[in-house]
Amino acid sequence: MDALVKALERRGFRVTISTAEKPETTVEIFGQRLTIALDERIKRTEHALKDGERFGPKWGYVPSGQLRLKIDEWVVGSARKTWSDGDRARVERQLNGVIVGLVVIAVAKRACQQEREREEAARQEAERQRALAEQARREEEERRRVLEHQAESWDKSRRLRAFIDEVERRANAKGVSVAADSELGAWIAWARQHADRLDPLRADADIDEPRTQTAAVGGETSMSSS
Repeated sequence: MDALVKALERRGFRVTISTAEKPETTVEIFGQRLTIALDERIKRTEHALKDGERFGPKWGYVPSGQLRLKIDEWVVGSARKTWSDGDRARVERQLNGVIVGLVVIAVAKRACQQEREREEAARQEAERQRALAEQARREEEERRRVLEHQAESWDKSRRLRAFIDEVERRANAKGVSVAADSELGAWIAWARQHADRLDPLRADADIDEPRTQTAAVGGETSMSSS
């Protein structure tokens, strides 16, 4: 492992050796942190019963004396991640291959990260577009609601004015005073103000609900703003 660490550092890669409860060696290549592990391969042998043993495990496991170096990372593809002592070469003589493997995996890992970032950016953009569409839908609904309310208010104001004019006409026909200082005259003035407040085409229109008033004409007609 020391030889690999030195070889990596000579190539400008940063190596970190953790001294925590679980020792870990990592190397940073192209912004990607890769974990390297070195262990000894275990050899499986058929277990032979000793004298006096009637039963025992079928297999036994003993250290093989062969080292195995592995890159403890998952990436898409078939990049090599394990190097072991063998008949032709020991691990320490395969360091160039290990470093090439680390670079290949770092490139693959960075590509995966960039793809995830692109997918996340696309997801966020789609969410933003959905939010904009929802906002536009709500604004359109509100505009329609206001339009329809204003049309209803305008129609109501016209009907109120026609009704008020008819009240005034009948009062005049009966000789009932509609002067400004008379009770009916005051009611007519208030009623027309109320009709004006409902009319959205008037610059001073106010859609608030008016106060309720009533008046009678000759005991025959009763009016209310409700």
